[in-house]
Amino acid sequence: MVFAPATVHISPVGDEFAPVSAARHSGFSAISEVVTPRAFGCACAAMSYPVAFISDFGHFARGAPAPCILNRCARTTMATLTFDIETSALPHDAFDEAQWEFLFREADKLPDPAAREQKRAEIVQQLNLWPLTAQVVCIAMVNVDTDRGQVLYLSGDNQSKADQDNTVEFVPCPDEATLLSSFWDVARHYEHVVTFNGRGFDVPFLYLRSAVRGVAITRKDWIGYRYSTEPHCDLADQLTFYNVSGREGAARKFNLDFYCKVFGIDSPKSHGVTGRDVNQLMAEGRYIEVAEYCLRDVRATVALYKIWKERLAGIK
Repeated sequence: MVFAPATVHISPVGDEFAPVSAARHSGFSAISEVVTPRAFGCACAAMSYPVAFISDFGHFARGAPAPCILNRCARTTMATLTFDIETSALPHDAFDEAQWEFLFREADKLPDPAAREQKRAEIVQQLNLWPLTAQVVCIAMVNVDTDRGQVLYLSGDNQSKADQDNTVEFVPCPDEATLLSSFWDVARHYEHVVTFNGRGFDVPFLYLRSAVRGVAITRKDWIGYRYSTEPHCDLADQLTFYNVSGREGAARKFNLDFYCKVFGIDSPKSHGVTGRDVNQLMAEGRYIEVAEYCLRDVRATVALYKIWKERLAGIK
């Protein structure tokens, strides 16, 4: 069965941001009908794929062909996804005595009690950085080419909402497994991915947490060859020219906030929330603030990527 575009209601961010698993959060049941890419103006062979009707925020942009998920259509450019994750430490009782002994091993070697307690506190602060001691609580995604996106975040609420300009949908998820599954449903539609330090943090974190939760990973090529920007362009590598000058040289690594301020981009940290606040915000149930901060990170990464692509891409 083929539907005309005007009769098919999909998310405002395009069907690439409409995983079936997200349909539950918007009050719609997943649709079993199959729609061909040709129904959305794609000129490729009539391959079929499922579409979930997940919201009434809008429909696909008029006059624009939907992205071909196989990227075989001459009218469709290869889409690029930018994403960022936020993580939060698992509760204390998630670990047994032997695990806590392992975590505090280096601290407990210190003879001075004050130094030992300080080191323990530092380790506790670092728990949200390790995929075996923390979980993913938010993933923000934006299509670089269309500026549309989706933010998946852990929350007890089940009501989706859109941002002010109606280009990004905030989708609450009841648990980490649902969040990860929804992310991988989206990721499989993209040929290229852009991150800031994603090769060193976000991607391995997602891979390991997905393995822990038993969630299928649809893109296993994002670690890849470090000295290539395909399929993964990590701006932390590109802006340091692959760490060519070490920690103290001309191309030393700075954080995203620093790069944003130098290049005249609105810093995600300029709104009063930083990554260090995530644990507390989650504990206080302020989930949407975490989601909004994560989206600001992605918006900044998109802006930085466009500057890199225009001014620095191709340097060898």
